[in-house]
Amino acid sequence: MECPKCKLVSPDNAKSCDCGYSFVSSAESKPSQQPVRIGALLAPYWTRFLSSLRRVNPTGRKRIVIITCSTLISVVTVYLVYAGLSPVVTVTARTEVAAVRVGDPISVNVSVENVSRRDLALIYYVKPSEGTVVPMAFAMRDEAGHLAPETALGQEANGHTTIRGYSSMVTVRLRRNTAISGPEKVSDLYEIRRPGKYTIEALVPVITKQLSESTNEHDFRLVEVFHSNIVTITVKE
Repeated sequence: MECPKCKLVSPDNAKSCDCGYSFVSSAESKPSQQPVRIGALLAPYWTRFLSSLRRVNPTGRKRIVIITCSTLISVVTVYLVYAGLSPVVTVTARTEVAAVRVGDPISVNVSVENVSRRDLALIYYVKPSEGTVVPMAFAMRDEAGHLAPETALGQEANGHTTIRGYSSMVTVRLRRNTAISGPEKVSDLYEIRRPGKYTIEALVPVITKQLSESTNEHDFRLVEVFHSNIVTITVKE
């Protein structure tokens, strides 16, 4: 051990240092630190509350319990909302068919619902020169968990390459408690040439903070990608 006075290192079983510093007296003089238990701190208040509750008539006691429970639920709800634990967007994906053949089109119906208490904005990329919209991003994986081969359009949609040509980003307002849904052609993004089971997951970028409600402006720095549930489709020969 190291002497705090002269910094000389002594054996662990030494009772004192060569400079005269006593390790034994120093250890005895240190106050023991007991962990603070929240239950022990709240126990007196809880006991006092229960004892006062017994002196109230049954009707008043019931009202007190209801008010106390309602207050606790409100506090927890507010905490979950402001802590970011409350869901903001739910993305649901489903397929009309469970199996297709190699070369057949694969479509997934995607529903994006705003379950928050504020308006949000969905992000889309548009190619004005072609008059087309870059499709929604999807992750399609084989049974080994590897991404299926992407087409050129799939690389653009999934962000694995730069969008060719001039493109601009547009937003679509998603009001609170509303949903936007529609079919998405996943087979345009992936080249499925081998039979087997594949999983499909939609990836939806959403701007979660609105700067101005009157002008529908959003903070483009706060973009979150929300994942849908995973659907399975079988590709046969």
